[in-house]
Amino acid sequence: MSKKVCQLNIATMVQFRWVAGMGGTKCVNAIIPAKMSAAKKARVEEEPSEIMGYIHNVSPIKLSRNNNKYFNAVFQDHEKYSDVVCFVPEYNQILTEMQKAKSPVCLAKVDKSISTRKPGLYDLKVTSATRISIASRQLDFRYEQPEDKVLTITEVKALQAFQKVSVKAKIMSQNDPTLQTIKSGEVIQKQYLTIADATNSIQLCAWDKHIEQIQLAKCYTFCNVSLRNFDNVKSLTTCPDTRIDLVDDIGPVKNVEVESISLIETITVDSVSCVSMTLCGVCNKDVGTYNSNVPTLKCKFCNMRQNTSKLQSSLKAQINCKLSDEPTLHKLSISNAVLKNFTDTNKMQSPDDIEDYLLSKKLKVEMTPSKSQILRIIQAV
Repeated sequence: MSKKVCQLNIATMVQFRWVAGMGGTKCVNAIIPAKMSAAKKARVEEEPSEIMGYIHNVSPIKLSRNNNKYFNAVFQDHEKYSDVVCFVPEYNQILTEMQKAKSPVCLAKVDKSISTRKPGLYDLKVTSATRISIASRQLDFRYEQPEDKVLTITEVKALQAFQKVSVKAKIMSQNDPTLQTIKSGEVIQKQYLTIADATNSIQLCAWDKHIEQIQLAKCYTFCNVSLRNFDNVKSLTTCPDTRIDLVDDIGPVKNVEVESISLIETITVDSVSCVSMTLCGVCNKDVGTYNSNVPTLKCKFCNMRQNTSKLQSSLKAQINCKLSDEPTLHKLSISNAVLKNFTDTNKMQSPDDIEDYLLSKKLKVEMTPSKSQILRIIQAV
């Protein structure tokens, strides 16, 4: 049997030992040296030593609202399953290989925080200080894939937002798909649907590949969809790790009218203010004015130094406008993403150009129910 050592430079040298066998190349030892975490939030508690178990459901790498890379997983110990969030994207491949091999895993220096999904339990946070290795002893419990606990829609609506849930429901209605530019700059499709079970109804936003997996009047189990709360209206959205399984008809459903998470209105802009910002590539905060001739810049918010080439330009607008059927003025905000998603304003860099354009057009827009934020510019005439 041949062995080879692969090296990956994260901030310190990380070494992996792989063994080539009949089932392909497998990781038999992955030791990650401890390193001080940059996280500033206080930890609820740190594991006293090390924990051993199995890793499941390693998600693809995601991007947070602050442009930080992370991924999720589930850790199985001798008595429970714990949700895991990892902020070191380089660990994704390591844990994915361990999951595929069903290898017993040892995690040392893992942070714990009170779980928002499982009362009385803790979630695990893997940072650059965490050491990951193959367990040094045989475990007295077997690798068992966690079952997805399916909740009713009424139970889901009682939860706090930004939790992953699974529901079994019927597709009651669906809007036409629209195009959306995501943070990476990629343009993908999204579609709003109404789903219902025997207890309630809720709106679901399906993204990209998930749209083609669902049909009107069919029933599905939606695993790992995320609960959102927008203007006090609960809704669900698919995620990269969402799984959609076709099931038999679930019987009678409670198809009540759902609260919409958006409104379609025609507006006339009365006045507008547009500002240009330069955003930190780490924390996404406005760094203000800076000397563009200097190669690096230290952000005053997150204290991270970065190349000025990594800074991102952004626009945002505030408008006072009248709706088609209301004489009163409403104050709404328009984000950079909305301006970039609309063809006419996509290439505009100057705040003056944005202001002149918005004042010259009557706009058909999608906005929040509170009429405080524009979510999408549909048409300009």
